[in-house]
Amino acid sequence: MNVSLTPELEKLVNKKVQSGMYSSASEVVREALRLLKEQEELRRRRLEELRRDVGIGLEQANRGEVAPLDIAKIKSRLRKRLQRNSSAGQEKRMKAKKARTLRASLTRTGQKRESTIPSQHSSLPR
Repeated sequence: MNVSLTPELEKLVNKKVQSGMYSSASEVVREALRLLKEQEELRRRRLEELRRDVGIGLEQANRGEVAPLDIAKIKSRLRKRLQRNSSAGQEKRMKAKKARTLRASLTRTGQKRESTIPSQHSSLPR
């Protein structure tokens, strides 16, 4: 069997062989096909699981075992979560800006940074 590869794929195959990871181009292609087969099998299993879960959900709905969807409540919870995440991110940015400003100020005045600015990574060499 002959296989045509794009120049980019051919370079990749050659690079893998030259690295010593594979002994031949055929071995690289076999491994790629094995991974493709594995990926397709995983996709097939996930699809089966999804279909099974949807079936269970439909059966529950037919038996009346579902709660009505409260869009307003969902939106409210999402807004609160976004607000919390945004506040935490803003606080981090403000602390980082303060630290940068202080470092710049100390650099201009010639003071040593190590003695005045606590570091998250104080155990790391500077």
